Amino acid sequence: MGQQRYYNEADMVITVTDSGVTATSGLVNNFATTIPKAQVTNFVDTTVTFFNKRENDTIKTTQIDVSKLRQWNGTNKVLRPILPFADVRIVYVNDQRTQSGSTEAGVAPGQRRHDLAPGLDGSDTRSVVRPG
Repeated sequence: MGQQRYYNEADMVITVTDSGVTATSGLVNNFATTIPKAQVTNFVDTTVTFFNKRENDTIKTTQIDVSKLRQWNGTNKVLRPILPFADVRIVYVNDQRTQSGSTEAGVAPGQRRHDLAPGLDGSDTRSVVRPG
């Protein structure tokens, strides 16, 4: 069961902390490949927030600009050589930022879902951009 979790199936794992953003390869090589920060910040933005009236909370999002992710995915020389299908197909976001009593974490796609890299079709509200 644990092997089927999105974290274990992800091609790229993005971790967001109070001190910044890191991205690595997935289980394909035991999370050993680090993606340069200068590349990650081209398609990941952690400054976007919105207000959730139902929960009365401000959501601190990790926004993935999927058109920029798609562009990076097509030309990257970091993950492409080690991935079985060459393209990044699953992105897992682990938001570990400190939350206050009036904030919560969230993931927001930055563009329309169908603009994602081939094989990607959207995200749930917690952690993953997943295949269709």
